[in-house]
Amino acid sequence: MAFKLVRVHSCLFGARSVVVRWNGDSTIWLFSGITDPASKVRQQKRDPLGRLTQVIEDPNDLNPNGLNYSTTYSYDALDNLTGVVQGVQSRSFVYSSLSRLTSATNPESETTTCIRIAAILRRVRTPEASR
Repeated sequence: MAFKLVRVHSCLFGARSVVVRWNGDSTIWLFSGITDPASKVRQQKRDPLGRLTQVIEDPNDLNPNGLNYSTTYSYDALDNLTGVVQGVQSRSFVYSSLSRLTSATNPESETTTCIRIAAILRRVRTPEASR
């Protein structure tokens, strides 16, 4: 039985994940962590479509005194980023059926709603405008 290399993902700072197909099944190997030029360690996880789903900075399993700070990412069926969760803060994004951003919510302010008219992105409502 032969292995068939399907794809290799090159991540930030040279870390890699490898997808190998054997007998029709896919196996994903993820390297344990990434060490950046400042000697900070991070782990990255990706879904079967290769999208980044989680980053753990300074993970406890690689550093007993680590911060274990996690950021998770979610996507819709069209590969649009729909959510980012960092600790207790979350950001969410909503898109039209044409994958155009229609609104974004973040912890620092209220929702900003956007519309696209004649290829011009306009801000319709912001917290500053209501003051």
